[in-house]
Amino acid sequence: MELDSLLSTSTLREITLIKLLNQRYPNWISKEEISSQLYISNRTLKSTVIVINSFFKEKNYEQYIETDAALGYKLSASTNAISNLIYLERLKSSTSFNLLLSIYNKKFISSKHFTDYYFISLTSFYKDVRTINLILDKFGIQFNSREGTLSGESSQIRYFFCKFFWFSYGMSEWPFQQVDEGETMEMSKKIGAQINPYLSPIQTRQLAFALSVCLNDLNTKKFIEPTFKTLESDNLLYQEIQATIHQKYYFFKQNILKHEVNFIYSFIVSNPIFIQTEKMFSYIKTSFQEKDSANFTYSNQLLTELVNNSSHLMNVNFLDKQNFLAHILCLNFQMDTFHDTHKYIEDLQLDELKQLNPDLFNGYLLIFSAIEKQGIYPTYPIETRSYRLKAYFFFLFSLSDSAVEINQISIQVLSDKSIYRKILKNDLIKNIPYTIDFTDNNDQHNGPDIIVTDTPTFFNQLDIPIFYISFPPTSNEWLELNSLVEQEIQRKRTLQNFRPFN
Repeated sequence: MELDSLLSTSTLREITLIKLLNQRYPNWISKEEISSQLYISNRTLKSTVIVINSFFKEKNYEQYIETDAALGYKLSASTNAISNLIYLERLKSSTSFNLLLSIYNKKFISSKHFTDYYFISLTSFYKDVRTINLILDKFGIQFNSREGTLSGESSQIRYFFCKFFWFSYGMSEWPFQQVDEGETMEMSKKIGAQINPYLSPIQTRQLAFALSVCLNDLNTKKFIEPTFKTLESDNLLYQEIQATIHQKYYFFKQNILKHEVNFIYSFIVSNPIFIQTEKMFSYIKTSFQEKDSANFTYSNQLLTELVNNSSHLMNVNFLDKQNFLAHILCLNFQMDTFHDTHKYIEDLQLDELKQLNPDLFNGYLLIFSAIEKQGIYPTYPIETRSYRLKAYFFFLFSLSDSAVEINQISIQVLSDKSIYRKILKNDLIKNIPYTIDFTDNNDQHNGPDIIVTDTPTFFNQLDIPIFYISFPPTSNEWLELNSLVEQEIQRKRTLQNFRPFN
């Protein structure tokens, strides 16, 4: 993270060395290889090892770096925690880091008070201010040292501090005195299980940090008993949040402001990517109220707004956005119920939705019918089918400037290379692996022709070209991928479809 700029080069070198040795444990790594990877001399490497072993001894850690004149270096025992502990220890000695802490805890009084407390000069203080403002600027925030305040959207300030605490304390300590760690972790597990059953332990802890950033700042010391209770507030926003996750949501002891709810909910559904959801909830709420299918102008205005903000909303893999988009499509096209969709309904468990909101249900049928007409049938396990079908629709949506174009794209064969390039260049595809098919009418091949992904996939066992790419891709990766695609287009001649997958 940007917090690395608060650390010295030597400290970053120590952390990198430990991570390297841990990755290669229990093997030895030669001095020449380490020096080459860290771009340092053997003399600097030796002094770095001495510093790290001194730190281990001072902290009474059992681990240490073993040294052998012929073999090089290795860790005495594997550990993922040591580098995190060193990172935090070194951060704590940084005045820039402590300046950020004092700002968050509202303990910054004045530059004189801070310089006296940490025994630094005003020159050093203003250097720290410049350092943290370079970090904060990436979040649209600035620190005013004269007033001792942060300027910027409160949600962005909370997002920054969520990342700040996670990257500094995340795997080492619990920094929030006002919020109980065990209680918060338990709440995070239950919320995470309700919203996303696949949250990893690390993501659950990230969620706990996100909740604590809000709660600590609100001086909220305890959660209410975590049970599925009906929200008593008349605030429509709370009701929409409750409805979005099937009438089951946890709430907190004190009344939380609207943007606080938005922040917490945003972090949950987008973990670890932050989004703003206030507009989205407003759209959903308003679209539910506007059920007149003749209101074409209004719904098109919402679509335009949503397209303009889709770089944020595309990070949500949740029912709320799907419901909203499907509903808007119903308003625009006055779609009737399609036939032969019972298998999709069963897969997606939409029976409840059909009872609660027929308009949304019909919107889903519009999506699935278009996919069915394309002959695009998933070949992956049934439990992941719904996510892929939804992902396919949202990629079509991201291409469009109007609702009409969405409808045309969803029922036409994607045969134009320019559409493919528009997909490729659209930054909405980052973090989502996908497959590309270039299929002739005479081609009997049923699988994808190219797989583009940032992680290994179950397709590895098949005889299909796989292009590994980072997200967002580097310029060289784009060039290589475009070259590969051009070769496949030459060979297959027609781009038939574009299928994202989980």
